[in-house]
Amino acid sequence: MRKKIIMTIAIIVAMMMAQFSVFINCAKAETITGSDGDVSWSFDTETQTLTFSGSGEITYSYKNQLKEFEIKHVLINEGITSIGDYAFLVSIFSDRTCTDTIEDVKIPNSVVSIGESAFERCKSLKKIEIPSRVDSIGKHAFIYCSGLTNIDVDENNSKYCSVNGVLFNKDKSILICYPTGKIGSYQIPNGVTSIEDCAFAGCEGLTDVEVPDSVTSIGDVAFEWCSNISSIAIPKSVTSMQTCSFVGGYYQNENFKIYCKSDSAVKQYAEENNIPYVVDDTAPMVNLTQDGNSITVEATDNEGGAGLSSKAYSLDGENWQSSNKFEVTKSGTYTVYVKDRLYNITNKTIDVTISEPSDDKGGSTPENQDNGNKKESSDGQGQENNVETKSDDSQAKTKIPDTGAYFPIAIIAIAGAISFIRYRKYKNNKI
Repeated sequence: MRKKIIMTIAIIVAMMMAQFSVFINCAKAETITGSDGDVSWSFDTETQTLTFSGSGEITYSYKNQLKEFEIKHVLINEGITSIGDYAFLVSIFSDRTCTDTIEDVKIPNSVVSIGESAFERCKSLKKIEIPSRVDSIGKHAFIYCSGLTNIDVDENNSKYCSVNGVLFNKDKSILICYPTGKIGSYQIPNGVTSIEDCAFAGCEGLTDVEVPDSVTSIGDVAFEWCSNISSIAIPKSVTSMQTCSFVGGYYQNENFKIYCKSDSAVKQYAEENNIPYVVDDTAPMVNLTQDGNSITVEATDNEGGAGLSSKAYSLDGENWQSSNKFEVTKSGTYTVYVKDRLYNITNKTIDVTISEPSDDKGGSTPENQDNGNKKESSDGQGQENNVETKSDDSQAKTKIPDTGAYFPIAIIAIAGAISFIRYRKYKNNKI
């Protein structure tokens, strides 16, 4: 009995505390407001939504009033034209700031510029959508956002574009920002000529990057703190690199090294900056075999080399594919090209013989066989097929009765049934 009383009291206390908690939360729920020039803002402490209205540029002045709160959602209304420098930057000098927890940001089409380091270190931000009128994005705008996996750009934007969530300029010649939250390997698209400052900075989930030979320059701290990249092959086409392009990778991974060619500016860069490097001037080893209509390529890079490219195989030296098999339709001599990550290329030829269908009188092809069958249908053997068809018809007739032959019998049966029913009624009434 005593236990029941104690349990009852405990339940009542818990219910009272829950109600009191709701009351406290309601009491705490409020809207905090402020302004900076023509831009006003309001923060709903219950929904944790920060809303900006008015016109002009968003600054970071709101942080002074909201430093004790956690912002989760940012809503920017139409009329705001600019997100200023450091507007939502998370300070590295504090354990927590109010922008640490921002999960999503809605940017209207009225915004034309996003400032330097505008969202830097917003680790809870998962994606960002850049509207069509934005024509200026400052350096480091989205770096070190560890939860960010996609930077999407409106297809009507004339200055920027996005490919699989990666931010480029419109003609895709400059890689601006690789989202920090992406993981795995990445092949920079062919045609990119420049990797911007901090483009891959803080990408700790990135394990491998393949650089095409269209790239000519790599910006400052482009690969800073990419701690899971143990090596990178830099082709000879790269002639411009900043002192700290790979500083993060070097200091975070003790096995980090650069693969380069002996006559490249990359080798000189590695020496000058005391970065371990490996020279690879040797093309891959290749063996070709034919199997029916397929050419199979067996290729390996030399021991200790940079490794084969992710798209290492080609029949013309221009169009490359990842598959090591080629389907061919004609006999002839084919040249197969194989490249490694430093664009050391091997080419090897193979004579391919493909068996053609026989056109001798004694032989036959599927087409001739079809024609033969058609002819047989009009001569002696074809009559056999016709006989079988008639046999099927006759069988069908024996299974399906001719309803016309049974019609009179049906009439007589119905009439007899009616007469019998009337007779029984008459007899019953008489009785």
